Amino acid sequence: MGSLKIKKISYRLLILWILLATYVMLHEAGHALAVLAFGGEVTYFSMNLFDARIGHHGEFTDFQTAIINIAGAGLPFLTWLVFMIALPIRSKKSFLEYAKTYSVVVLVSLFAWLFIPLLYESGMAPAGDDVTKFIAASGLNGYFVAALFFILITVSFLFWRKKNPDAIKIYTLKDAHTYPERRQFILVLALSALLFILMTFPWVSQGAGMDRAGVVLCQSRLDGLEGEYEMCKLWIHGEPEEVKFIIEMKNTEADLIHLWLAHPDTETTTLIRSQGYSVGAGRQFLSVELQPGEYRIMMEAENIKGWMVISLD
Repeated sequence: MGSLKIKKISYRLLILWILLATYVMLHEAGHALAVLAFGGEVTYFSMNLFDARIGHHGEFTDFQTAIINIAGAGLPFLTWLVFMIALPIRSKKSFLEYAKTYSVVVLVSLFAWLFIPLLYESGMAPAGDDVTKFIAASGLNGYFVAALFFILITVSFLFWRKKNPDAIKIYTLKDAHTYPERRQFILVLALSALLFILMTFPWVSQGAGMDRAGVVLCQSRLDGLEGEYEMCKLWIHGEPEEVKFIIEMKNTEADLIHLWLAHPDTETTTLIRSQGYSVGAGRQFLSVELQPGEYRIMMEAENIKGWMVISLD
């Protein structure tokens, strides 16, 4: 492979990285802006490359909770739509033309909203996913949500295809755009490096860290969450520390509920285990000494309904 071809591929990969990093930031920003719009508080904002998420707390209606969960997909999509409308069908600037073509990744991300609603109706949807939480909060039928997003994805893809008549040529490196000048490549490389630093930074805090009382790890409506699910994650950095969990339940009933903490070394710590569980409003405090590493809060349930919020005290 010639050196010029390697340079062209490298340049396109950098642009693709910029798009992916921008998507993650817009996704989490969408959640955060919706939380703030409804009077809530963003307790942390993480752009971690492998597990980006926000933490928040506040009192929200079912409608507001649904909007918060769909806003993560909504802001990147609306940004993409404005971007696509603003650009011409063919651009003389290679950066814009490649960005327009590779922006199809935004539409690919919407496939979760096509398939997870189907899993939700069969009782196999991941509990902590935005799609699952949106359906649970909105009360919409999963098949209806899947049908709406099928139409949205199809129409959007046709629009993307119309705006990118040279997409196949770009993907096969047969387009007419030449390798960019050195100055433009350096700018793209610098932006890519900056985004990489931001995306791999473990916690970009906003307002609260782990040592602040009441930091929400996850909150979820439990209706329809049958089987075993990962509810949320927790990271311990540096030295071992005592972590105090607050588990709040509201109007919660279940034939069986088993909530446990999965350790990095495969050990587990039971947080709640009960059959015939029923509580109108309850709060439970637990303290656990944890070593550095990644921990997952898991739940297994049968015929469960209600709300659960897991926080750090």
